[in-house]
Amino acid sequence: MAEVALRDGLDPKHPERVVLAVAIDPEGSAGERAVAVMGDYCFPDEEQGLGHILATDGFTECHLDDGVVTVDIMLYPSPARADPRIDEADFPDRSTREPLAIRVLRVTGTTTRHELPEETLVYLTPLTNLTEDDEPLVFAPAPEH
Repeated sequence: MAEVALRDGLDPKHPERVVLAVAIDPEGSAGERAVAVMGDYCFPDEEQGLGHILATDGFTECHLDDGVVTVDIMLYPSPARADPRIDEADFPDRSTREPLAIRVLRVTGTTTRHELPEETLVYLTPLTNLTEDDEPLVFAPAPEH
């Protein structure tokens, strides 16, 4: 089951940094599997040990209300979305900002923080088991209009 956290100590390479982190199981729900597939289409940054999800492929819509953080991971029509491992019928919800984007995963959790970082880090490992070898997928926020 996917989990979300907004706190410091999660990024093994920068433990002092506050991050918005989502952990998924690549063999989990249809949404988690779709997010893992997006990783196959990322732009890898080997120097920093992460993969950037291109803004033309996907983004996150994040909200923080009364200690509840919600992360929606969206997918645009792109090579990732056309991948046969993603069945668009599993994802009827659309983005409120970008009608072409489908919501493949919604994750909620609680936090004591009051601000969200710009980017969302998605790990394919439970947050309690992160090591320096775990390379996150980096999702940018929803595009501005």
